[in-house]
Amino acid sequence: MAKKMKKITKTLYEHYCEASPLGLVGDESTTESEAALNQIRETTSILDFEVEGREAEVLEILKLVIDSTDEDHISVISIVGMGGLGKTTLAKMVFNHDAIKGHFDKTVWVCVSKPFIVMKILEAIFQGLTNTSSGLNSREALLNRLREEMQGKKYFLVLDDVWDKENCLWDELIGNLKYIAGKSGNSIMVTTRSVEVATMVKTVPIYHLKKLSDDHCWALLKKSANANQLQMNSKLENTKNILVRKIGGVPLIAKVLGGAVKFEEGGSESWMAKIESFARNISIEDKDFVLSILKLSVESLPHSALKQCFAYCSNFPQDYEFDKDEAIQMWIAEGFIQPEQERENLTMENIGEEYLNFLLSRSLFEDAIKYDGRIVTFKIHDLMHDIACAISNHHKMDSNPISWNGKSTRKLRTLICENEEAFHKIQTDIICLRVLVLKWFDTNTLSTIMDKLIHLRYLDISNCNINKLLRDSICALYNLQTLKLGYIECDLPKNLRNLVNLRHLEFKKFFDMGQMPSHMGNMIHLQTLSEFVVGLEKGCKIDELGPLKDLKGTLTLKNLQNVQNKDEAMAAKLVEKKYLRHLIFQWFLNLYDRGEYDEDDNKQVLEGLQPHKNVQSLDIRGFQGRVLNNNIFVENLVEIRLVDCGRCEVLPMLGQLPNLKKLEIISMNSVRSIGSEFYGVDCNDRNSSAFPQLNKFHICGLKKLQQWDEATVFASNRFGCLKELILSGCHQLAKLPSGLEGCYSIEYLAIDGCPNLMLNVQNLYNLYHLDIRGLKRLPDEFGKLTNLKKLRIGGCMQNYEFSPFIHLSSQLVELELTDDGSSGSETTQLPQQLQHLTNLKVLKIADFDDIEVLPEWLGNLTCLATLVFLECKNLKELPSREAIQRLTKLDDLVIDGCPKLLLGEGDQERAKLSHLPSKCVRYNNFGFRC
Repeated sequence: MAKKMKKITKTLYEHYCEASPLGLVGDESTTESEAALNQIRETTSILDFEVEGREAEVLEILKLVIDSTDEDHISVISIVGMGGLGKTTLAKMVFNHDAIKGHFDKTVWVCVSKPFIVMKILEAIFQGLTNTSSGLNSREALLNRLREEMQGKKYFLVLDDVWDKENCLWDELIGNLKYIAGKSGNSIMVTTRSVEVATMVKTVPIYHLKKLSDDHCWALLKKSANANQLQMNSKLENTKNILVRKIGGVPLIAKVLGGAVKFEEGGSESWMAKIESFARNISIEDKDFVLSILKLSVESLPHSALKQCFAYCSNFPQDYEFDKDEAIQMWIAEGFIQPEQERENLTMENIGEEYLNFLLSRSLFEDAIKYDGRIVTFKIHDLMHDIACAISNHHKMDSNPISWNGKSTRKLRTLICENEEAFHKIQTDIICLRVLVLKWFDTNTLSTIMDKLIHLRYLDISNCNINKLLRDSICALYNLQTLKLGYIECDLPKNLRNLVNLRHLEFKKFFDMGQMPSHMGNMIHLQTLSEFVVGLEKGCKIDELGPLKDLKGTLTLKNLQNVQNKDEAMAAKLVEKKYLRHLIFQWFLNLYDRGEYDEDDNKQVLEGLQPHKNVQSLDIRGFQGRVLNNNIFVENLVEIRLVDCGRCEVLPMLGQLPNLKKLEIISMNSVRSIGSEFYGVDCNDRNSSAFPQLNKFHICGLKKLQQWDEATVFASNRFGCLKELILSGCHQLAKLPSGLEGCYSIEYLAIDGCPNLMLNVQNLYNLYHLDIRGLKRLPDEFGKLTNLKKLRIGGCMQNYEFSPFIHLSSQLVELELTDDGSSGSETTQLPQQLQHLTNLKVLKIADFDDIEVLPEWLGNLTCLATLVFLECKNLKELPSREAIQRLTKLDDLVIDGCPKLLLGEGDQERAKLSHLPSKCVRYNNFGFRC
């Protein structure tokens, strides 16, 4: 039967695709209000009002349009954004621009909306070209007439408000548009709320329309209210702040607000009061108008589960920043997302991510923040939040705890509560809960109701104190899918294995636990596991990870010294866990300190922990073998961190990892040299490259490192993308390899605690920020760094040659000098060469203990905005009042830990600062940093 249904559905769809372009698909019945709304949405190319704040966007789109016509027969540009953002207005500005009229022979505007009927669109194009109806029912005849009209001409076509995402219909239309094209260089511009539609039609990158700035929204509101003559004052500034928050960057809202409360001559106070009141209590007519336009995006969602996921956001306050994983876990807990038999390879979390991306593509969600290419958080616009609340009004609890009672909570499925007293009032009635989030609770009484929450799927008590009674009672929640415990002082529940439906377990330990609860391997649905502490007892060993094939994200393995051999390590089956992206391996040193250490066992265990090739980040801490196996550093690694591998004598071969962007090597105290094997290059291959994508390189605390060999490849093939190099605590290192000293891509270089290092920076052409501390002399040729903007120097100032500063006068904007006084000689004045740094905006002077008087030439640094003196113990006098007055841009003067510089009321030195506002001067005599 199921196969028959699928076959029928497929046949109907094929007929629909054939019939719709011919106009043979009937319109769905519409109510009177929907018909009126469709009239409102019928757009034209006429721009009959002045637009606020979209000039830059117009120029960007014009460039896209005109540049793309030079490359394609027909190019398609898509403008995407939420309802009310001004896509149509922007399209009108482009459509009516002189550059478009000069570049194209014909321009046509068609409002598509719904349904997408190819014949109807073609007829609209004909009418746009000829100002008459074709009177033709044959598509072939219509196409021929259009082709005649377009002969020898190129056109610019706007398809406004496109919703339909059926490929077959779009392909049909684009084929017809190619047929009628008189010559190459035609352009189509599509406006849509759907990224999915935009992706389907685009031939050039999608243009995502951003929100209007607060200032432009305010200007648009004033214009709509005829209030342009209002002069800004503190009261009006407050009113503005209230209103722009309500507007939220959506021009449509600014126009509605402004149009609803017109300004009357001489009545500014009255107008401000009215419009503030209106913003809080928008009249039904105007609010319905705005919401009805935006609600189209919700009503057109193709699946009821998508509407449920959208409406669920009403459980959270406006402007709430949603954690993506948290939101999806709650949707699953509520039952909105179910496994799909036809896509068995997808987890419910995968489906939830698809839902989220779809809602983002429809502009129902916004402000998505990404990390490593994946969405981490998102928001919902205030207006969309209003719509979500309207949809789910009868499914959610009143946000005011005072009104809570048993009747209102018995069918409640989600409860997010910070009011402990209110919770106690209803705790016996919340038996239908699927999601429970409690914040800042004393959980003594919570354990008594756990056995009643049999339907609970999601429990977040990460901000609560968890006692032993509550910890153990959680194990009765057999349907639990997500458990968030936060910081716990006790061990995890002993019977945690009973939670066989658990998918996500998140916790943090104040103190390291001895081992995990036994038989964690029973929890085969587990995807998120904060850490696994390896034990020695049966059921607590690392092999419990073997059955957990769906683990994803980050996994920390602790107490790896308890793994006995390679076979035991392999039983964890890390090499099969294709969803893990970040791995942390951690050994503790107590066993090795007692001499219970086997070199070969360590090496074999690490081999057994071979990760899957999809792992992107690997952190190895406390490993006590002498060699790190090269094979565990898989090709997709983006980040590697090696810490406290104290017995390791040789660095692994990492230079050939094609995707490595960040490398940290810390406290590997047995490494005496970095040899050519580190680069992993073939000396016989002239095209070999070392660290081709490395962006950040940190080497810290290699106390015995004496030698760093060159890579046997061309200089241009070494560290070609390196932007940041930090080197510290390498006390014996005397020279960097030329591949680093001559790395022209470096923008930030920091050297600290490397007293024997002789540094030459003349080839670091792009160096922007140089931070050096503890060198015996300043780097050679640093005065030739033409891009240097920030410079921090710490060390014995008497030993340093500052003459290169003269060459930095036009570029350096920030300078910090810290004198460690290690030579024993006194530094009684600031280096004279500083007076040439006339573009300096920030100057910080620290620990110049022997300076008593600041020089007059400080007044020549007229660009200074920030001036800081720290711990200058004998400083007594500032420059003259006249010199300080020349620092007209100074807005932050910090004097901290300079006890002899008296700046109290009535003191002579204080009088030199009397022209500066008090908020610009921060003074502390006692040596505590401001």
